[in-house]
Amino acid sequence: MAFPNVLIEIDGKLWWDGGLVSNTPLSHVLDTQDAELLVFQVDLFAAAAKRPTTMMDVMAREKEIRFSSRTRQVSDALLKLRREREAIRRVLDKLPDTLRSDADVVALAAMAHEHPVNVVQLIYRANNWESGSRDYEFSARTMNEHWLAGR
Repeated sequence: MAFPNVLIEIDGKLWWDGGLVSNTPLSHVLDTQDAELLVFQVDLFAAAAKRPTTMMDVMAREKEIRFSSRTRQVSDALLKLRREREAIRRVLDKLPDTLRSDADVVALAAMAHEHPVNVVQLIYRANNWESGSRDYEFSARTMNEHWLAGR
């Protein structure tokens, strides 16, 4: 059985749609960051929306809440980690020079090291004609509409 838009083979390796694991790879981007970074994070599902009026609206809203909650959870956790590292760096800066070469201090400083990052969060606003199939409907018309919206 084939799973269109979910599994694809590239150069002999199978790749899954990243949305099956995480709708935003922000953790991976920041874990592998080696310089100052500007990140544009596009959330395809809004956390806030009008009240659903039909069963189809309810199903679409459920997906919006589920997917946007995961994105926000990841972003919030990464922001918390960055604040903790910043606090560690402030405390380490207060240590006397005699402690700066201590193995534990050096290890802690290495763990708290990070490069600056700015994350710009953009939220896609769905069209009225889009429904609960937004997470798997990738027709040419839909993709063209999304590309135009992105521009």
